[in-house]
Amino acid sequence: MIRIATLLSIFTGAVCTNAFAQQAALDTLLRKFDVYRISSSSEKIYLHLDRNTYLTGETIWFKLYIVDAATHEPVDLSKVAYIEIIDTAKRPLLQTKISLQNGVGNGSLFIPASVSSGCYIIRSYTSWMKNFSPDFYSHKNITVINTFQKLELDKKSPVVVKPVLKFFPEGGNMVTGLKSKVAFQVTDVPEGVTSLRGHVINSKRDTIASFIP
Repeated sequence: MIRIATLLSIFTGAVCTNAFAQQAALDTLLRKFDVYRISSSSEKIYLHLDRNTYLTGETIWFKLYIVDAATHEPVDLSKVAYIEIIDTAKRPLLQTKISLQNGVGNGSLFIPASVSSGCYIIRSYTSWMKNFSPDFYSHKNITVINTFQKLELDKKSPVVVKPVLKFFPEGGNMVTGLKSKVAFQVTDVPEGVTSLRGHVINSKRDTIASFIP
């Protein structure tokens, strides 16, 4: 009986030790994931404008929100954000920077009379986002009208307004081999358009998915 009790005690101790070891390994793995997520955390910036058409001499008022790209929760990493207006050749015409507090900032940008009439892009980003492609910056299309300059339109080349389509993968990134939900947003839809249809095509021009907003 004593031998059996001893064996049971040893077996029970081995099982408990193994369980504790597995739990400790799991806790260590979770901590490593948290450390990696924090150390490799990337920001996502959202830019809101008071409108999308301006006259020269007017002021663009805007507000910024900085969130974690994975969780979409506000982050207080960057303290300064940069705003700039670029032309169709991606050349910056106007630039400014604003301070951020708890991932939020607001400011304004004056449009001088030297800016010609046309379509421009206003984009925003942080210093941390400079480590990545400008495609990850926030982009907004705006129209500027200079009333001091004569607007000349080529009647043979009508102005075509194209809608802007943005995708928002679940978790901030799309990973090969993993299924995930991808939200999308369509803005700057031409006046009179009441329905839209989109398709995702591969390199062979084959349709692999379709969507309707």
